Formats: sequence, C-alpha cells, structure tokens
Amino acid sequence: MTIDDRSGSATDVEIISRGFVVSGGSDSIIEGAGDVIRDTVKSSTRKELDDIGVMEGRIRDTVRRYVARSTSRRSQPLVVPVLLDG
Repeated sequence: MTIDDRSGSATDVEIISRGFVVSGGSDSIIEGAGDVIRDTVKSSTRKELDDIGVMEGRIRDTVRRYVARSTSRRSQPLVVPVLLDG
C-alpha cells in the first residue's frame, strides 16, 4: 500500500493471502482487513505516519486482531506490511 503524504490516507491497499481458508468465505475477511488497514492509517497521527516502522507495527497488530476476532482462531497469522511513501 501507499500512504499519501498530503492526505495521510492509505491508497492502493493490496492484500495477498496464502494458505488462509475459512469456511463461509475468506473473501469478506480479506475485504474487511483492507478496511481495518485504511482505518488504522486514517486514525494515525502525523508523527506515526512519518515513521514507517511504527505504521508497519500498527497495521500488523490491528490486522492480526481483526483476523483473530473474525475467525475465532487462536493462531496468529503472519502479516507482512509493505508500505510505500506516496
């Protein structure tokens, strides 16, 4: 994804899933994860947005929590955020 420097919003959010299967369809969970990512970026301060490491950590944590809540699984998915300055 790209974080727009001017607006501070997440653009071009792309989620790639490997080996993640949920009965009832994982597509809605993947779409919801995109919303969680956009909300996380939107709620971040300018200082957090300027620090890619902080943003990667925030996104990783919020996506893990979202997936755990959505699937009722205890295992933590591997989440690898890749951020680009825009």
